[in-house]
Amino acid sequence: MTNSAPQYSLRTLLKRIGQQRPEAPTAPATPAAPATPSAIPPRPNAGGTAESCASPMVVKQSAASRISSRFPDAVLKNHRGETRRFRSELVAGQKLLIGFIYTRCEGVCPRTMENMKRIYAQLEAEMGQGTRLLCLTVDTRRDTVADLKAYAETHGVADRPGWEFLVGSEEDTQALRRALGAFERDPELDRDFRQHSGLFIMGNDRTNRWMGLAAGNPPEIVLRTFSRVTREGPLVKARNRA
Repeated sequence: MTNSAPQYSLRTLLKRIGQQRPEAPTAPATPAAPATPSAIPPRPNAGGTAESCASPMVVKQSAASRISSRFPDAVLKNHRGETRRFRSELVAGQKLLIGFIYTRCEGVCPRTMENMKRIYAQLEAEMGQGTRLLCLTVDTRRDTVADLKAYAETHGVADRPGWEFLVGSEEDTQALRRALGAFERDPELDRDFRQHSGLFIMGNDRTNRWMGLAAGNPPEIVLRTFSRVTREGPLVKARNRA
């Protein structure tokens, strides 16, 4: 992805995540039974695809369909050499900003890091205590734990509590990208890891709200969006109707 990558609403993100779930088999129709109309289908948009009635900003699902339950509990290594489980150790019960980087990136990664540093500065008091920043490398064939440590040190964040730079196997990284919705529909683009470094995934596992945002957005937009998506309680304050 590049700086021009569009914002992903959670409607789009959930659609991407949902594509990775196996569909339950449907029973064959009884020939003698007349066809019955189903629920009203979604209205096609200008591009010919179905348009959801969900909010274009954020969708909150029930606990029974917790979004993070679809994430692999992949084994990763952080820049300190510690072994981490993605879903059970890093995601469960947390507010998260997840960025995709690689240490040899000369495109959007510097902007990604600057945005993450600004968010960290605003939320430093709660970092590591229910809020985390995660940087997952997409260059799994070259980036090592030592590379990630040096990269974090270069940006002056290697010792920040609650901020981890992570590397996993190629297979686990692909599975994580797809579960998080950070993949390209075009197979040719999807094979190029450089296309995946321009997206933030942000969410609050406690409230079950998630969305994607282009990492190249101005920092004030990223911070405002992150604060809104991950806030506890309703997204919109109730108005006094008295």
